[in-house]
Amino acid sequence: MITENQLHLKFKMGIVFVGLFFLIAGIVKGADDKQIVLKVVGPENEVLPGAKIYQEYSKKGDKQYGKEYICDNNGLVHLPEKNIFENEWQKQEGYIGEVLYGLYKDKLAGFVVVKGSDLGKEIELKLTPTCRVHGTIKSTELTKLGQKVDWTNVYVTYVNNKTLYHQSLSFISTEGKFEFLLPIGNYGLYAYGTRLYEKKKDIKVRFWQKDKKIDFKLSADRLANLRGKEAPELQQIQGWINSKPLKLADLRGKVVLLDFWGIWCSACVAEMPKLIDLHEKYSDKGLIIIGIHDDSISSVKVLEEKIEQLSKKHWKDRKLPFAIALDGGGKCKIESTNQTAKGATTAAYGIQAWPTTVLIDKQGKVVDEYYPDRDTKMLKKLLATDIDNRP
Repeated sequence: MITENQLHLKFKMGIVFVGLFFLIAGIVKGADDKQIVLKVVGPENEVLPGAKIYQEYSKKGDKQYGKEYICDNNGLVHLPEKNIFENEWQKQEGYIGEVLYGLYKDKLAGFVVVKGSDLGKEIELKLTPTCRVHGTIKSTELTKLGQKVDWTNVYVTYVNNKTLYHQSLSFISTEGKFEFLLPIGNYGLYAYGTRLYEKKKDIKVRFWQKDKKIDFKLSADRLANLRGKEAPELQQIQGWINSKPLKLADLRGKVVLLDFWGIWCSACVAEMPKLIDLHEKYSDKGLIIIGIHDDSISSVKVLEEKIEQLSKKHWKDRKLPFAIALDGGGKCKIESTNQTAKGATTAAYGIQAWPTTVLIDKQGKVVDEYYPDRDTKMLKKLLATDIDNRP
């Protein structure tokens, strides 16, 4: 039988247990819910309710992308740890931090860098008057080749405490245009695009400037100059995986995809299963895929080992069924440019972005860059075309 005193004791112990439970839960929740409190103010230190804060800010035409946070009536915005720092290493000491961009009614703007050490603190972001920085991207060379400026991207680099932050803002266009609202400061504008080489311009935005026009004239890249011409032969290849040495001249009558890639390139690794699918679907219809790895690996043996690791970790143990060539020749100059590439074959095609997949028709001529997840119709058409009748 339980006495009244025992009942009171159990009741008190229950209260203590519940209290401890909620205390521990609160501590755990607090540990999981660390935040940075950002106070956004204007030039006169006035609070700016409704100001917007962006992480990874970009625009594509009229559409805006990036994580967006909106300030409350006190000009405060709470930035959750898990949103700002998606990976543990981003919070470590020595990491350069994440750039945030603040914008208020398109009239005031500013940048701030947040780090893991800022968690649990309140920091201030002061916005200053904006300057509309805008312009166009054109290419006389591309026009002379009978091609047009298609996809372009312009991004802004921002310097904070002597640290350079790439792509703080970016603007993607299919009309060769860009526009940014930038506060007072020094910036780098980098413009590039499909079949265009990148060009940089340093700009200064001063306090009196409200509008600044910057136009880019970009050079056509090597691949643009190769379209419709005979594909350069594979050069200085160190060795092969899954194949004997191949020459493009011996592959006439076949449709060839040259995939320029690197094990260090996450986008390249992610794209490999799509190429495996293409091989399985079209290899018996005349498609030859050759992966060209740049000259950044010491030997074919090392490359084989790395590919085996990637297969287990990223490709669900799927093996690469097509030929892989390890490029050679070291750092090689790209024709008619001041650019270089790692490997003679990589340089011969002017590759500056990874992955880049080049489509070659049955006559051995360069058709264009190929995108495995969107250009299937083009590939089918070439496979169905007789060698003497290019579409």
